Amino acid sequence: MNKRHLCMAVIGLGLWACDTAENIRPRNDNFFVKMYDGVRPGNQQGVDIIATADGGLLIAATGDSLGTKEMLLIKTDKRGNEEWTYSAANDLGTGVGTEAKSIVGLADGYLVGCTLNNNQVSRSVLLKISFDGLFLDSALITTDTLAGVFNNTLAKVTLGASGILVSGQTDRPIIDINGNTIGGINGYVALYDPVSLEPDPTLQNSITYFGLEGNDYVVGGYEVNDVVNSIGKDSTRYLIFGHSDLGTGGAARKNYYIGFKRDMSSTNEFVHEDVNETEDQVAHHVTRFGDTFVVIGEIAQSGQQIFMVEWKFRANAVTGTSDWQSLLNGVVPTADNTAGIGVALQNENSYIIVGTMEFSEIHSEIYLAGVNANFRVESPWPQTFGTNTSTYRAGAVTVLADGSIVVVGTADLEGNSKVVVIKTGPNGEMTF
Repeated sequence: MNKRHLCMAVIGLGLWACDTAENIRPRNDNFFVKMYDGVRPGNQQGVDIIATADGGLLIAATGDSLGTKEMLLIKTDKRGNEEWTYSAANDLGTGVGTEAKSIVGLADGYLVGCTLNNNQVSRSVLLKISFDGLFLDSALITTDTLAGVFNNTLAKVTLGASGILVSGQTDRPIIDINGNTIGGINGYVALYDPVSLEPDPTLQNSITYFGLEGNDYVVGGYEVNDVVNSIGKDSTRYLIFGHSDLGTGGAARKNYYIGFKRDMSSTNEFVHEDVNETEDQVAHHVTRFGDTFVVIGEIAQSGQQIFMVEWKFRANAVTGTSDWQSLLNGVVPTADNTAGIGVALQNENSYIIVGTMEFSEIHSEIYLAGVNANFRVESPWPQTFGTNTSTYRAGAVTVLADGSIVVVGTADLEGNSKVVVIKTGPNGEMTF
């Protein structure tokens, strides 16, 4: 394993991006490690990251100032120098808590999916921010009924041909096809217009709910690419992924996907896929490559290990059956307890994965690796980033057009956590 301990990054705090751009220039235009402060004093957590059209980066983070969460957006140039920072507290109020969950670029700005906490009630909220960091619009998603107030939390926002697909979970009970009331945690999915941030008016219901007995957690969803024909015998248009906690013996927590048609009617029952029938599996992230979808998470095997599941539509010419199926799944073995947090496509059949490697309560590091089509780590991977006396945790990973890799996460140095961004070459190389 190639360790990249970041003690060099802390010397003189020379790489902290909360200073001016002039005194934090990296030593190399291509590779850097930087830490970012928030708008107000407190801890910050790196959540998501995307490349921007101007060659820079956009970081979604959550700050914690005096016990109140605030969603943060940090825009940088290609060298990681901070250009502007936006805080949701400036527009929603410092007493309203907001947690960043997911970001996506739009034609007229950026969309941030958040969970809003106000008066001990959680709601999903969409915030549209301009390219220069100004508030444009918002949409609040509630799952209340006449029977009561119910919490919901946002998991992911994605952009497809039909609009913004929003997915998450709620404690609102649902009624199944047999008339049974299903409580616990259930999933929700909704479609919004990217310009107006209004729910899709062509749908009968602004929100669609789904779930099984037990708790069903959502990591995200996508609209398929083939929107003319949709895909499969049931004309699947949208796919949602996550894991169910069934509370039974064996693998109580199992991965699932569920499909929906264009009108948001369900195309199938829940489809669970076990990497191992006897071990719990928890999904943390899903991404797409065309109409192939890859879920990454952790499995309780030999402590804690990374697992990956690839979902793809498969038609069987012999039997005449066809469905979305797991073509490949498996464990990515590591030497220590490691949870898979994010995955991105580097080349065809070649993935970049990021995770958090746990050594102790006060020592964890960011794990970065390239894996092949069989989910096996290839040389010169893996790399790890951190120090022996601090906690570094992964948030997300993306691969840029030139092949370089960017990871966002959280670095806890002496009890004070900051957003950390690590940019490496295609093989994880650094040139400090």
